[in-house]
Amino acid sequence: MKMVKLIYLLLVLAAIGAGGYFYLQQPEAILPVSVGNLNIYIGQAAIVRDGVSQPGATGSPVYLDDTVRTSPDSRASIILKDGSVIRLDASTELRVEQDLFKLVSGRTWSKVQEPAPADGYQVETPTLVGAVRGTSFLVSYLKNVSQIYVGLGEVFSYLVSNQENIKIIKSGQLLVVSDAAAQADFDKGPLFAPPEFKDEWIIFNEKEDGYFKEPAPALPRLNESRLSQPLPPPVPPPPPPPPIKSQPQLKTEPASRPEPAAVKYLTDLDLTYKKIEPAGQEISNGLYGYQTARSLPSAQFTATASYSDNSQVDVTSQVQWSVSGTAGGKISPDGLYQPATEGRDTVSVVFKEQKTSTIIVIP
Repeated sequence: MKMVKLIYLLLVLAAIGAGGYFYLQQPEAILPVSVGNLNIYIGQAAIVRDGVSQPGATGSPVYLDDTVRTSPDSRASIILKDGSVIRLDASTELRVEQDLFKLVSGRTWSKVQEPAPADGYQVETPTLVGAVRGTSFLVSYLKNVSQIYVGLGEVFSYLVSNQENIKIIKSGQLLVVSDAAAQADFDKGPLFAPPEFKDEWIIFNEKEDGYFKEPAPALPRLNESRLSQPLPPPVPPPPPPPPIKSQPQLKTEPASRPEPAAVKYLTDLDLTYKKIEPAGQEISNGLYGYQTARSLPSAQFTATASYSDNSQVDVTSQVQWSVSGTAGGKISPDGLYQPATEGRDTVSVVFKEQKTSTIIVIP
C-alpha cells in the first residue's frame, strides 16, 4: 500500500514539473508600444487595431501599427510622448509606424518639439516624404496629389521612389507633387505659397500652435458723464511779444556729414556636399586569387554664407559641425564627412546664430 502511494506521489510531481517546464518555454507576450493619446476636437474618430475598428475618445491610447480615421466634419489629434502633436483634418486616414506616419488620405498638421527623436520625425504619402527636426508643417494627400507646406522651420523632402534627391522647404513655401508626374513636379522644387492657400484649416492650426498673440487689453473708457457738463470759459491768449530788431544774417556753409556706411549682415546659410566614391582595392582571399572590395563613400561638405550686399563667403572652416543618424558618421572641422556604416545621417551647421542642415544617404 505504501508503495502504491509513493508511486502516485511521484507521478503527481512529474506532472507538475512537466507543466512548469512547458510554461517556461512559452514565448513572452509582446506588449504593444504606446506612442501617445488621441484628442478629439470635434466630431468622431476611430482607431483601427489588428483589423478591428473601434470608436476613439479623448485620452484613448494610440499604439504602433494603429490606424486613426476621422469622420467627415471632424477633427482630432495625436499627442505624442515627447509633446509633439499631429492633427488630422476631416476624412483623414493616418497609420502610425516606427518613427513614421503614413498618410493614406486627407490632411495633417504636425507641430514637432525640438529636439526631435534621434531618428527624426517623418510623414509619408504614397509619393512624398517630409522629414523634420523641430518645426510645424502641413502634409496632405488628396486626389493623387501630395502637398507639403511649412509654417515654421524647415522640412527635408524626397520622393519615396528616389531618396537620394532631397529638397529643403522653408517657412512659407509649398511643394506640390502629383502621382502622375512625381519626378517632374519634384524637380521644380518648392515655391512660396500664394495668400489664398492659407485656408481655415491652416489658420486653425497656427492658432493652436500659438502663432497669434492675445489681443492687447482695451484702453480705459472715458467718463461720459463729464462730457455732458458745461465747459469752463476759454482762457484768453497771452499778448504778443514786442517786435525784435532784425539782425543781418551771416551766410554759413552747412557742415558736410560723411555718408553712413552700409551695414553688412548675414542673410542666409547654405550647406552642400559632394560624394567622394572610394577606389576599389584588390585583396587576396588565399584561394581564388584577387577580388575587388569597395569601402563606403565619403563626402566633402561646403558651408556658404550669404550677406545683405549680395556677397557670398565660404565659411566651411568657421562653422560648428554636428552629425546624427543611423550611419554613425563623423565630420572634420574642414567639412570632410566619413560614415561608419550604411544608413542616413543629418549633418548640421551653426554660424553666427544661423542654423541649417541637410540629409546624406549612405551608400
